[in-house]
Amino acid sequence: ARYHLQKAIDTYREIGFKSELTEYLISLSRINIASGNLNEALDQTAEALMIAQNIGSKSWIANCARLQADIYSRLGRWQDAYHSHVLYKQMTDSIMNSQNIRKFALLEADYGFQKEKDSIANVQMAERLIFDAKLEKQQARQRMTLMGFATVVLIALILGVFFYQNKKKNNELARLNQEVQNQNIEIK
Repeated sequence: ARYHLQKAIDTYREIGFKSELTEYLISLSRINIASGNLNEALDQTAEALMIAQNIGSKSWIANCARLQADIYSRLGRWQDAYHSHVLYKQMTDSIMNSQNIRKFALLEADYGFQKEKDSIANVQMAERLIFDAKLEKQQARQRMTLMGFATVVLIALILGVFFYQNKKKNNELARLNQEVQNQNIEIK
């Protein structure tokens, strides 16, 4: 396993894949820790840490610093272990802060979106109420127009019946008047 890791490390050094190189250096360092080769593990971890700092990867820096603190404590170099542990804590705190800031930004964006969504819903509700009021008013006008038309038709019908009856009576009166005149003429 160590041989294959070393070959992968050499390949990644040649092609310049720094993140992968860091990962494989840490893996090789863990194998050396398990084998008791602490000085080799320390060299590999230091190289991995330097690469991680160059590429600015906080998670790799934190992994390297934690591993380095473990190696220093096994070697009895307590002050170096402490400094590595401080670096590890700084990186994990920084990662946590970044995650919290990201979460806060997402929450803030979600709140803004929800607020805008509620605002749009309120505007739509107000527009719907205005539309409903206009519709109600229009329907009331239509009912009034229909009632007015029905009233005019009813009045026209009543007048028509009245005029028809008057004409009928006038015709009857005219007929009776003609009869009276005819009788008057016969009497004379």
